[in-house]
Amino acid sequence: MKYTENEMKQILEQEIEIPKKVDERLQDTYSRIRTQNKTRTTHAKKSWRKITAAAAVAALTLTVTGGTAAAAYISEHTDFFQGMFGNTTKSSQEHTQVLADPDKDDGMMADLPGKEYVSVDEEKADALIGGNVTEVNITKEIGGHTLTIENIVTDGNGMLMSMTLEKPGGVTALYADDETNRTKGAYFSPESNFSFFIEDQNGIPSGEFMYVDTEKSTPDKYYIYDYMIWGSTESTPIQPRLHIYTYPVTLGELQEINETDTEKRDQIEVTEDYVDLPQCENVPMQSLNQDDTWICSYSPISMSINMSAQAPEEEAQDPYCIKYIELKYKDGTNYTIFKQDELDNTGYICGVDTEFRLTYNRIVNPDDISQIIINDNVYDIN
Repeated sequence: MKYTENEMKQILEQEIEIPKKVDERLQDTYSRIRTQNKTRTTHAKKSWRKITAAAAVAALTLTVTGGTAAAAYISEHTDFFQGMFGNTTKSSQEHTQVLADPDKDDGMMADLPGKEYVSVDEEKADALIGGNVTEVNITKEIGGHTLTIENIVTDGNGMLMSMTLEKPGGVTALYADDETNRTKGAYFSPESNFSFFIEDQNGIPSGEFMYVDTEKSTPDKYYIYDYMIWGSTESTPIQPRLHIYTYPVTLGELQEINETDTEKRDQIEVTEDYVDLPQCENVPMQSLNQDDTWICSYSPISMSINMSAQAPEEEAQDPYCIKYIELKYKDGTNYTIFKQDELDNTGYICGVDTEFRLTYNRIVNPDDISQIIINDNVYDIN
């Protein structure tokens, strides 16, 4: 189909801020294209390492203590749980400061928050969300690549999805390395002639963070763990679908055309395709209220915070008003989810209207929570 100038402009100016239409897809890619060649040397090199047969065997080996074999719990969702919540291939990082703009020698620094990954209790994860994990196994051929969506789980606020992207001779559609796993996630490369995202039945895209497992992946096959937040403010059940854009040129060429040749831009034909994903049974969320005011809702995989309960009305749509989030557990342990600029133990985080929404980077049992701390406010869970 041919697009009008306004429609083409919308495609070329997609932004990631929910609920804007297309989730920073191309806009973010374009900014990266302009700086990628200059800044790539500051990024960590790709570190693709195959899991050896010995390591795979070791992971399944029984441990023997005092002559008694103790078998580890093995879940049918092991790959999903380990990829989403575990630390077998994810390394914790300390808070650091980096140059705000590597192209400028102005000394301006930016905070790169630390991240903490912990081991996942698969038996606990199975009990909490195992019945809600949907095995999708939908495969789509796009631009010489094979995309396979494997598993999804959602609570209506956030969604977690595992998938693979492969191409003989090497994946070229995504740029991903250890640096993207710390910053904004994998993104579509200037060599790609397609892009995709997940949206709801109303066409509202999810915000997302694509983590590519650089330990498990190879150049020919990426293992991707996608942390998503839904942009809809409605409470209706969500029917997720894959929305694919295919272009007659690469994204790099499309960016150049967009900037230099508006007449040619208007002639570009963009193909759209949709793939319905299974509608999942939502993981239950619990709500916390105080004095008839909704404070937050939380599940084993995500949380949504009412910013209006934490800041004056004029500030309640600014996610920066949330500076600290912590869960305290009944056994005396805790999970610091977020400490502004210093620690970010979320899978993905964003603002939707006056809500501060996030997915965790570990599994949470809501029944274990004794207190929820948001900024300086402490809320007891009864």
